[in-house]
Amino acid sequence: MKRLVAAVATGAAVLAMVTGCGADDSESIKPIVHEIDSLRVEIEMESEAVDTHATDAKDHVESVKMTAEYVTPKLADLAEDSPSETRAFANAAHAWAEAVLTSRTAILDQVGEDPGTLALADVGLAARTLDQEAEDLGVGGWESVHDL
Repeated sequence: MKRLVAAVATGAAVLAMVTGCGADDSESIKPIVHEIDSLRVEIEMESEAVDTHATDAKDHVESVKMTAEYVTPKLADLAEDSPSETRAFANAAHAWAEAVLTSRTAILDQVGEDPGTLALADVGLAARTLDQEAEDLGVGGWESVHDL
């Protein structure tokens, strides 16, 4: 049920986000924003679980990782097929998803003494880049991924 609510919220967010885009760009942006929102919803649920010290927090980290595994190749394809006007945004979305995937893999594998610290820094940099590309493109209703 939680996933159904998240899917409905994602659909609503996609519609809200693309309404501020130019007519020519919105069709190429919609699928990119959809994949971003799929990952965003999982990260928000993960953050809530971690913040409340929920016993299933690790399950949420795994869910973010699985979602990132799913959306990363889709975003790579979308970036490759994007028109020049939206390519930087699509590439930034792909880089962000890759960074999220790398960080969650590092956290789950407990790489090094401080699991995933460097990988999480990469997520922050990729998120800032994605937010900037969304702003430059004028994606309407954009919610910062850096604040996740």
